[in-house]
Amino acid sequence: MKHQKRWFEIPSRNESEVYGADLRSARLVTSLTGVMAFATLSAVGARLIIDTKPVPFTLQVFFVLLAGMLLGSKLGALSQVIYIGAGVAGIPVFAAPPFAGIGYLAGPTGGYLIGFVLGAFVTGLVVEKFMTLKNRVPSLVMYTISGLAGVTALYATGMSWLAVWITAVKHNGFSNSLALAWKTGVVPFILVDTLKAAGAAIFASGARLAGARFARS
Repeated sequence: MKHQKRWFEIPSRNESEVYGADLRSARLVTSLTGVMAFATLSAVGARLIIDTKPVPFTLQVFFVLLAGMLLGSKLGALSQVIYIGAGVAGIPVFAAPPFAGIGYLAGPTGGYLIGFVLGAFVTGLVVEKFMTLKNRVPSLVMYTISGLAGVTALYATGMSWLAVWITAVKHNGFSNSLALAWKTGVVPFILVDTLKAAGAAIFASGARLAGARFARS
């Protein structure tokens, strides 16, 4: 009689290897889709803008933090590298004129663009460390803390370059430029970016719970 495989039988080694390869391929596709999605969302967020000088208000920080929370440190940072790379390559994805080109990075907001990469990385890293130490899914509070850590990293990079830019353009002393960068490039954004971190945390927490329920169904 021909042997029929029962549902509860352990797969053979060859079958396990096939299943493992399929799972790795599926994860790779999912990861790349997420990376490209957040690169695109960062570009969209650049168009949702309140044009203030020298640094505009945009929705990009929300997507940067959410990328770190959902994709993790490395993939979250990669999504922002791709976004910046698209702009440097000439695709008009940046928030202000000329909207593209490598010269944009030398402008007053260039440091914030680099800060997007660092902010996503730090946000994801805090989430990953928490999951490693606690061995559980991050809570809403932990997501919020990770988002605030990401914002802090973004500010450090953005303010530092803005101070350099102010020094070069206005010929101020660096200490005076740093104070002005803090006043114009950080202080007006603290409340708004705190709310963005909280919003991203709520969204990420809900997405994790939805994903866990879907996996159990």
